[in-house]
Amino acid sequence: MLILLLTTAICAQNFRIGVLGGLNFANISTDFEDTEPKTLTTYGFGGVIERKLNENLILCFEPMYLQKGAKMEMAAEEGEDFFGDIEARFEYAYFEIPVFLKVSLGSGEIKPYLMAGPTIGILSSAEMVVEMLDIASFGVDIKDASESIDYGIGLGGVSAFLLVAIRYL
Repeated sequence: MLILLLTTAICAQNFRIGVLGGLNFANISTDFEDTEPKTLTTYGFGGVIERKLNENLILCFEPMYLQKGAKMEMAAEEGEDFFGDIEARFEYAYFEIPVFLKVSLGSGEIKPYLMAGPTIGILSSAEMVVEMLDIASFGVDIKDASESIDYGIGLGGVSAFLLVAIRYL
């Protein structure tokens, strides 16, 4: 009951608090020849804190745990298939804090929004997992060889009717 009263009091002062979660389709770029990184589907979850600035503008903080990375597949060359095909996954986990400015594109109860703003991520873990499909798999901690801070710009849109957000970070 106390949480319900606190939430009601916060909402009455132009604040909204909530949770978020979803899928992340992550990729990386590389200089390796003969390999093309592929998308790694991961997840993220966290919270939302919104402050209504006026009728059409909202400042939005979304602290979250977010996984990123990519995978690369290397096919065995003909005659040299002792290990078979090899897959390497680069798996990164971040505590990320996007700060968005949401702009309303309509009026009434159902409003679509456009959003943009900076995001900063603090590396929590980094691992390279190698699978030699015919033999074995192993993981290597690569946190010391990875950047500890990730910066970016987030762009997106929100449909208040469907409660769906699509973003590019």
